[in-house]
Amino acid sequence: HDVHVGAAYRLKDVSWSYLAPRRESWVGFFGQDTLKIGSRVQLVASLRADYVPYLQQLVPSPRGSLIVKPDARSAVRLSGSTAFRAPSFVEAYVDLPVQAPSAPGAGALTESRRTDQGGTFKLKRERVVSVDLGYQNQQSDAVTFEVTGYYLQVKDLIALANTSPETLSTNRLAGLDPESGLMVAAFSGWENQCLVYNTFGGEAGAKVFPAEGLDLFVNYSLNLQRATRPAGCADVENRQTSQHKVNAGVQMRTRPGFDGELTVHYASSQLWAERVSPPATEADTSLRTVTASVDGYVLLNARLGYRFLNNQAEASVTGFNLLGQRQSQHPYGQVIGRRFMGFLSYRF
Repeated sequence: HDVHVGAAYRLKDVSWSYLAPRRESWVGFFGQDTLKIGSRVQLVASLRADYVPYLQQLVPSPRGSLIVKPDARSAVRLSGSTAFRAPSFVEAYVDLPVQAPSAPGAGALTESRRTDQGGTFKLKRERVVSVDLGYQNQQSDAVTFEVTGYYLQVKDLIALANTSPETLSTNRLAGLDPESGLMVAAFSGWENQCLVYNTFGGEAGAKVFPAEGLDLFVNYSLNLQRATRPAGCADVENRQTSQHKVNAGVQMRTRPGFDGELTVHYASSQLWAERVSPPATEADTSLRTVTASVDGYVLLNARLGYRFLNNQAEASVTGFNLLGQRQSQHPYGQVIGRRFMGFLSYRF
């Protein structure tokens, strides 16, 4: 047995001009045991537990892996893990009045505790469960390859909620918010999405070493996503991960000190679901979900360098997006064009 234990403490403090200051004390514990059965089998089990002040609970995150080596230069690995993301300070404690642009004196309350839901509403943590199975082979000095398959489940993603109108049951002081002076017409905030994302995928890659100082590599990944929803769930599915990705390249190192690299990357199209505000000219000021696509793209990058002073210094130049494709990696992101950069480094 090889046992490791640990503990952590984090103090989170924020002071801002538009919300009350917040301070949280986070405590975490970690334990891991590695068990070797002979020379070919290794079992690793670990547990992390974090106390989340907002949730007022201790959240466990167990993980484990099993590695079996058929021989000294190949291995099969099975692993499973869980993880979570707690609400951020803004998601957990926001409390802001929002003026309606089309109705002076009226507006909405954007709250985490949601007055329209009794003031006791709490967000859940985002949760992830993953399982993967892989095989790696390094039996040849000229070729190595690896194949991996995985399953991933993501649920309770935190997103901006739809605006809900003021009703008799949510009426607050006859509709008047005394702090802002606004007549409250609606409520908004954050919520956990009802969609459950289940993803199956895999990756296969190989590296070839045909000569000293010359490396070739290629890998392909497949991502198949399926979202399930309970009855009444109207959330829009987000497909922001490319279904197909390919990376390939060649790297060269020479004894005189010249190094070079040429890589090509391909990612298939994506479909993003984004929460946006309506135009100011519309009477309905509720947030809405729109879908926007990102086209598939190919990136060709290169690097050329020269090492000198006993390999302690290096001058290099890199070229990004040499094909000049004008593309962005987010529907509303910056358009990325061709770029060149130079570097000079020295290692002591």
